[in-house]
Amino acid sequence: LAGMDASVTGLVAGLEAEGVHTWSAATSEELVRMAEEMDPELVLLGAELKLDLRAVLEEIRAAAPRARAFFLLAEPSPNAALDLVRAGVDDVLIPPFTAAGVLMRVHVGSLLMRRQTGQGASTNPPILVDRFSRSVEDPSGTTTLTAREFELLERLILAGGRVVPRE
Repeated sequence: LAGMDASVTGLVAGLEAEGVHTWSAATSEELVRMAEEMDPELVLLGAELKLDLRAVLEEIRAAAPRARAFFLLAEPSPNAALDLVRAGVDDVLIPPFTAAGVLMRVHVGSLLMRRQTGQGASTNPPILVDRFSRSVEDPSGTTTLTAREFELLERLILAGGRVVPRE
């Protein structure tokens, strides 16, 4: 966690309750040093950290190649989210920040990456998913999903073949 304000206290507590080890960095230098030492799966960045985002992300990825970078955006802004993605973050989250929401995005992202790279037990053809445009591409073509359809797709992927209740 880096550049977070008091609004993420509940998120940190929720992540720790789920068994996620968290640590905080006050500066971009400390963040890169800790990424090198800890080799995290996820780095959460917030607006309070003043940095050259593109340069810091390059340093983090060099220090911890498996790390995915999520940015916690204080208020919904499609333009700001797009700028962050162009700078290299893997995902942008908006309030309310919940542990379940973060863990779901990490899990879905991991599943989709395995699916895209052909890893895992699946022998199905790869499916490419663009979370920002909510489009899904498979060998038959590209489909743009509604927000509700995309949310349902995420839930089905997370269920891993288990039955999903209607609610």
